[in-house]
Amino acid sequence: MNLHRPLLRSLRSLFVLAPALLLAAELPAFAAQSVEDSADARPRAASAERAALHLMQTAFGAAVVDGEIVAGGPDWKARFPAGRAVFTPALGTRAERAMPLAFIFEAVERGPNTLAAPGAAAAMLEGGRVSFAHGGGVVERYDASVDGLSLSFLVPEHPGGAGDLVVRGRIETELPFAGRLAGGGLSFELAGAGGVTIGGVTAVDALGATAPGELRLDGDRLELVVPGDFVDAASYPLVVDPKIGAFTTIAGGTNDDGDPDVAAASHVTTRYLVVWERRFAIGDVDIRGLRLDDDGAAVGFLLFLENGDEISNSPAVGYAHLDQRFFVAWQETPSIFSPFQIVGRGVDADDGALSAKLTVSPSPNQQLAPDVGGERTTADNDVLVVWSEGALGVRGRQVTLPGGGSVSTVGSTLQISPAAATNTS
Repeated sequence: MNLHRPLLRSLRSLFVLAPALLLAAELPAFAAQSVEDSADARPRAASAERAALHLMQTAFGAAVVDGEIVAGGPDWKARFPAGRAVFTPALGTRAERAMPLAFIFEAVERGPNTLAAPGAAAAMLEGGRVSFAHGGGVVERYDASVDGLSLSFLVPEHPGGAGDLVVRGRIETELPFAGRLAGGGLSFELAGAGGVTIGGVTAVDALGATAPGELRLDGDRLELVVPGDFVDAASYPLVVDPKIGAFTTIAGGTNDDGDPDVAAASHVTTRYLVVWERRFAIGDVDIRGLRLDDDGAAVGFLLFLENGDEISNSPAVGYAHLDQRFFVAWQETPSIFSPFQIVGRGVDADDGALSAKLTVSPSPNQQLAPDVGGERTTADNDVLVVWSEGALGVRGRQVTLPGGGSVSTVGSTLQISPAAATNTS
């Protein structure tokens, strides 16, 4: 364990660094310093580094974290609470706070007939698809991709009646409307930072026939319109398919991705876990992770270690060999006016399953710059988390990671350095 590395992290946070340079400089060193590194794993570090540089910008996925369905890609994240999809673009340090765009489904209509209204069902996750079941058999679906969510509405059978088919909903966002895009889409943008696009409408029938639709915006009312002649000629089920995406405005370095750490799981097949912070706004920083195999290829999907509205920084990761689990620790605060606390999660090396979030040592004091030392033997399944705690100096606590179970602390908090205001971990 290197007690100086987190201090360098804290100093580094004062400067704006290009993410690629930050990763290139640090990943090999992190792999070499890792307590769980082995002679067999060290030659793989360069491969893991190259993969991380690319995969941090291409990883995406959807998962259930703390009982909530979340999704995300390099430049976006999404939640699906209470019958709505909340899509947040990564605006980085160019925005003071996160500026999501929410879509709330209201109805599917044809002429005077309402074919479907919002159902009472909560969002469901199957594979990488999030869906809401509405009345009349209509299903609202979201498929994650690198650059956004593919929103589609499945209409199971001919709706009857006459005229255009209209999917109607409402949007909520602080992002100003910035105009129409080529192809009929819409743009919502914070000037100089970026924003959200909603792509043009395409209708696709069961035989693959397609027709362009129309996207209408009236205040906060959004309508996806399919021409009536295609509705009548189509084979069912019919899919109405726009896309919600994020974009950013390039304006120099923004420190949007940074502060990576990596640990190697030295069991039968070497596996790495790379973790880093992703800045969505000054007041909204998430922690993400990605597993890599011993050839540097991605294993599974993007891991959403912290995906809420908190400010989360300085991730560190260690590995416990006995039950083949990583522990990721970071500093977190609900706002800039509250002290940071050290929290973390267990991550299964084989399937990427996340434990519930653990507060390592609750305290009214400011806790900063965590580091994690793993256990390469099978003597136990504990890791040691250390951090700086104001005038108390460097402190630490063991965390145990039983196979498939909840992570928990072991014993009391340890005083590692003499208490002194200048101590840092």
